[in-house]
Amino acid sequence: MISPRSFVSFILLVFVMSAGPGCDPQDGPDVVKRPGEPDMVRMEGDDAEMNRAKEQARKTHQELVEALQAKDPDHSGYAVKKPFPTPEGGEEHIWISDVTWDGRAFSGTIGNEPVDTKAVKFGDPVSVKPDELSDWMYIDGQTVVGGYTLRVMHYRQTPADQKAFTDQTGLIVPPIDF
Repeated sequence: MISPRSFVSFILLVFVMSAGPGCDPQDGPDVVKRPGEPDMVRMEGDDAEMNRAKEQARKTHQELVEALQAKDPDHSGYAVKKPFPTPEGGEEHIWISDVTWDGRAFSGTIGNEPVDTKAVKFGDPVSVKPDELSDWMYIDGQTVVGGYTLRVMHYRQTPADQKAFTDQTGLIVPPIDF
């Protein structure tokens, strides 16, 4: 089972994304390099595959609820992703860790230092209603469950980068199947 520290490194490695102005899909994604922090990738709001991934996350959130309630010792790294407004009118999608469920909403803490939004900062407590989700995930043994947006990001990488990620983390990222 992946350690909580490795999991945090995993979700912050390359899968923090922002939707909004500043990225031309034909030129590739807009990547913000941050010393001592993971890169942040800005994606266009009209990215059809990423929008399908976010919709899949909202449709399947009950799977995360069931996993949280099961308290399976092979499960770890529960996280949800929520968009937060940016001053430019876009959204920055941020992973929230230490997730719990109260029957109506997920709660947790901001899992990385925001880049564009001023609405939250690292470590802030937040809640997320299911219709606000842009993604959810957890690790079952070594396999990523959910993580629809990060699957899209993973499979957009070169095969060599995918392999390097798997070698570094030991995690299995299932193919895009939605």
